[in-house]
Amino acid sequence: MSLNTSISYKIILKVLVYMLMIVIKMAKLQLLRENSMNKILLQLEGAAILLLSLYFYSYNQFSWLLFFVLLFAPDISMIGYLFNNKVGAVLYNLFHTYSLPIGAVILGVLLSSEVVLEIGLIWSAHIGMDRMIGYGLKYSTHFKDTHLNRV
Repeated sequence: MSLNTSISYKIILKVLVYMLMIVIKMAKLQLLRENSMNKILLQLEGAAILLLSLYFYSYNQFSWLLFFVLLFAPDISMIGYLFNNKVGAVLYNLFHTYSLPIGAVILGVLLSSEVVLEIGLIWSAHIGMDRMIGYGLKYSTHFKDTHLNRV
């Protein structure tokens, strides 16, 4: 392991620990305020997915520049809201469910395609990050009406 890789792991670990502390603090506040254990569990699950995605991305020594460039790419799906709430919700949810990125990760591994694997891991990290901070799948009623709000 090179010095740069060792430094990268330490930085990633510090960032992840910090993010986890934020989620735990949010969880405590939520628990005190509305006793919503299901929402807290979904947020912790998102943090775990984010953590795993970052770990495997770093383990494979992929480009961090590409990671940060593509991290918010799934949010382009919000363009559907320019048409109406229903199209927006369908398009947003299609790009914010774990099925497609997990499929990309599996395909990347099976085909030994680093590019496909990178995209799958970045996409999974994005969804995990969204879930961790409380963004969920959308209902067609309103943009801010999500499955995490109803839990």
